[in-house]
Amino acid sequence: MQRLMQMFAPEIQSTLSACQGKGQVDLEAGAGASGEVVCGDGTAQPEIPFQSYVSMMTDVMAASTLLGMREQMAANSQLTPQTLSTLLNTAEGRSFVQNTLQSGLVQTGIIAANSDAGARFTNQIVDKLLPTIQNTDYMQTLLGTEAEYSQVVQSFCTAPGMPIEQAQQTFPDLSTVQLFAICIQESGLPQ
Repeated sequence: MQRLMQMFAPEIQSTLSACQGKGQVDLEAGAGASGEVVCGDGTAQPEIPFQSYVSMMTDVMAASTLLGMREQMAANSQLTPQTLSTLLNTAEGRSFVQNTLQSGLVQTGIIAANSDAGARFTNQIVDKLLPTIQNTDYMQTLLGTEAEYSQVVQSFCTAPGMPIEQAQQTFPDLSTVQLFAICIQESGLPQ
């Protein structure tokens, strides 16, 4: 985790570590008066737009979840990407995945228990899972090609890195979830 937090461009690092030591980001408070992140201790972080924080964190959480699913598929031949896709396409399966993910986020302190904002945050993560599974040929290309993987590691994952907008222009065939998945994989966190 420490290696992952040392990756990326400075603005990505500051967004991902928003409110560190200040009681996490207060999702219930939502955006502050000028659209900024508000911390659990009530202080505002005017340099971090709330919507940017939510978008980036849900990308990172979706990427982490997908990598975890890949690890589970490698360990259990009965679990396939098509099974996951089918699961996410049913109301019961989606609810199961959302509840499991939400429980994990509560345990890590990222969201508060029984929180409407936490539920919305979790729902946004789940919303990013199915399209990524389908758009990456059922996760076969989640980490891009070997060349893309190497280039993303060198130019996006390695500090000082490039901003997310520049990475999206440089790697138009990769989603932001895929970009973060490559960095998370490279950090060694999935192992």
